[in-house]
Amino acid sequence: MTSETQTAREPSTLPPFVDVIAHRGYSAGAPENTIIAFERAIDLGARSIELDIQWTRDNVPVVTHDPSLGRTIAGTGRIADLAWEELQECDAGSWFNAEFSDQRVPTFEQVLQNVQRLPGQLFLDLKPYCQWSDERVKLLLDLIDRYHWRDRSVACSFDPEIADRFNADILHPMAIGYSLTSAESFDELLPRAITAGAALVCAYDILLADPDLIWEAHAAGLEIVAWTVDQLEDMQRLSDFGIDRVITNRLLPKMATIEDPEPCASQPQSEAQNPTQ
Repeated sequence: MTSETQTAREPSTLPPFVDVIAHRGYSAGAPENTIIAFERAIDLGARSIELDIQWTRDNVPVVTHDPSLGRTIAGTGRIADLAWEELQECDAGSWFNAEFSDQRVPTFEQVLQNVQRLPGQLFLDLKPYCQWSDERVKLLLDLIDRYHWRDRSVACSFDPEIADRFNADILHPMAIGYSLTSAESFDELLPRAITAGAALVCAYDILLADPDLIWEAHAAGLEIVAWTVDQLEDMQRLSDFGIDRVITNRLLPKMATIEDPEPCASQPQSEAQNPTQ
């Protein structure tokens, strides 16, 4: 393909029929998984939001990605080894920009309280390196129900055993998703997803390499979601292939200059493109 042809085909606006999910909030313009990142995502037109959930030592569900402090949270140690009050002393915003030094790791309940105006869904990435006891599953579901989010939340995980526990209630099952990173894992999980009615949350590059995977999911009656798509051309191609939803760090509908949004500050490239693991 010539550069001239490539330029002519490059899109300048978001495809109209793709549900855009903000990855860890508006993580290209604010520190990921913080209240301000979620608020800005909503302001910029994100219909849905993806976020990460893990647990403190004293059984508080918190919204943060890494199992340990150091990258986005000042300090050292593992989230699972810290009490909630100890975690609240840690700066979760300065790594991105000094203006965000007041940001802290939010509890899942704080997020639920702050995203009430979100028009779409919450995609909850349940971290597989946490212990998911029956007590913790119940605590999370109780919070989801208290704020009336069960019908608008999707419990996703790279461990399908964790996701399955959130649709076990026959009378009021919760939508779930199986996250995956390869065509091989797609083939392995497809029969299980069909049985569970689970969405398939796929790394976008495997879908671009083999668009038939999108067709296979749809033929099985399943929704398919691509992560993490930060180039308009990739989003347009996935839209042409029939993708249902796209998780993105930066391509939100109300971006003032969507062709050239602000860079992800000091966020490492590997983390900016590595989605929900």
